[in-house]
Amino acid sequence: MKNSILRAFLLIAFVVATFAGFSQRIIGYFPNYNYGISNYTTIQYGNMTHLYYFSMNPRDLGGGTSDGTLWNTTGDPFAWFNVTNFDNVVARARLVNPNIKIFIVTGGAPGGDGTLNTRLYSIATTPSKLNTFCNSLCTFIKNKNIDGWDLDWEFPSGAAQLNAHEAMLAKMRQKIDSMKLADCKYYEITIAVGGGYTDVIPKACWNPAHTDYINANVMNIVDFINVMTYDGNIGAAPCSFSSHQHYNLVVKAMGDWTADFPTWPKSKMGIGVGFYDNSFVAFNSIGNVNTRYNNATYWPTGGSGCTNMQSKIDFARTQGYGGLIIWELTQDNNNCPGGSTAGGPPGCYSLLYCIKNHISTTWGNWSAPAPPCTLPVIWEKIEAEKTKSATSVSWITASEKDNSYFIVEGSADGTYFTTLGKVSSKGNSTEATTYNWTGSTRDLIFFRVAQFDLDGSLHFSQTVKVTTDDIDLNIFPNPFNDEFEIKLNNSSEDFVKVVLENSSGQIISEEIFSNNSTVKIGKALKSGLYVIKVTCGDEFFIRKIIKY
Repeated sequence: MKNSILRAFLLIAFVVATFAGFSQRIIGYFPNYNYGISNYTTIQYGNMTHLYYFSMNPRDLGGGTSDGTLWNTTGDPFAWFNVTNFDNVVARARLVNPNIKIFIVTGGAPGGDGTLNTRLYSIATTPSKLNTFCNSLCTFIKNKNIDGWDLDWEFPSGAAQLNAHEAMLAKMRQKIDSMKLADCKYYEITIAVGGGYTDVIPKACWNPAHTDYINANVMNIVDFINVMTYDGNIGAAPCSFSSHQHYNLVVKAMGDWTADFPTWPKSKMGIGVGFYDNSFVAFNSIGNVNTRYNNATYWPTGGSGCTNMQSKIDFARTQGYGGLIIWELTQDNNNCPGGSTAGGPPGCYSLLYCIKNHISTTWGNWSAPAPPCTLPVIWEKIEAEKTKSATSVSWITASEKDNSYFIVEGSADGTYFTTLGKVSSKGNSTEATTYNWTGSTRDLIFFRVAQFDLDGSLHFSQTVKVTTDDIDLNIFPNPFNDEFEIKLNNSSEDFVKVVLENSSGQIISEEIFSNNSTVKIGKALKSGLYVIKVTCGDEFFIRKIIKY
């Protein structure tokens, strides 16, 4: 049985112990509306710590009204969110960088959605709608196994809207904290804020709508603040900067925030860098074509070039800020030789590569916080293998404490799961224990396991996806006596991840290869049984092989 007081103590101790882990973040925003013009598979997910998917907003029922539910199926009329696009980007990011943290964003500039501010206010001031909104977000976060929520409300104004903004965050804080203890997972709430919050006169460097638009209590609710320091006005005193990306604009913005909230830890604030607007031109968040496709012009000097990025990283490091936030990833030069594994000049001139390289060499790498409590079950692995006659779901627990039983669940879309069967547990164990369930699943391709504690609490394993055994995955010969070949054809992905394990589940090798290429493996292996796991996008394949 779990002690709620002990859990609360562990959560507080965890927050104190991992406080330093807020630094060195590299947060990149990916806007759904640029999905069609960018090749999301070439983005350098391995060079960032956090991926923010923009933007899932409350449903519009007409006239600026909303019931609090989300655009979470086919997408909204402004093309700000599409669940298929989201799944594809997340699957690709996790393939390249298994440790990346994924956030879903709500909000955005209301210019493309004129009633968004009205809907957010209506939801935040109506308890039933607010509860629906927060529950919908939490369900999405749990089902997609992501790490948090970012609110980008642009921009509440006046006491009533400021109070509504705070109320929305406070309600979500309650929900997220409950999820932390229930799932023993570290979820976060972050907010995107304007660069010019200041009571210091003049405020001329930022649009007045961007200033003084949060209540001070909000700072005690959220975990991290993303400051959009690239949103400044330029050209007129006292803001006579030559670029929207000017170093001094960042210094002024962060100084204004620190002056107003002197006790707020700098390590919980990220400074914004934009991959656009390289000179004294009109503000344009959609992007600069020269920036998006060829940063060579701006790499050495000026604008959002590499030197500019390095100077801002040095400022963040020396001042103790938490890292960088990037608006936005598709405006980088992602057409690098060799795809997303390529680096910097002279072949690519990627700003993201520049950022990661400079942070790693001058500052160090970000470490993810540990879970906020002790799990009743430590999941070691979960696998699913599907044939034409049945599906087998197997999992291994490294340890168990007060475990009652397991429920195997399946889904056709990865969001809505149905119960497939119940499996008895060992209960308490400090040794690895293997479980298995086999049955008919028809069109279900996503699987997870729910663990029920003796006190009735519930925890989920990760979700795995399999496909039917007629996928064009070729492994030949099998059995083999020297080496074997792997080839996965007809996939829309550019790269595949191949993991080779021995019969005990130990990883022997893990590599990423180009799709539609033949990979030869196994020459150095000893005789025995092995398992090949191939990940391609959001598809997952498992095959057993034998070496004589």
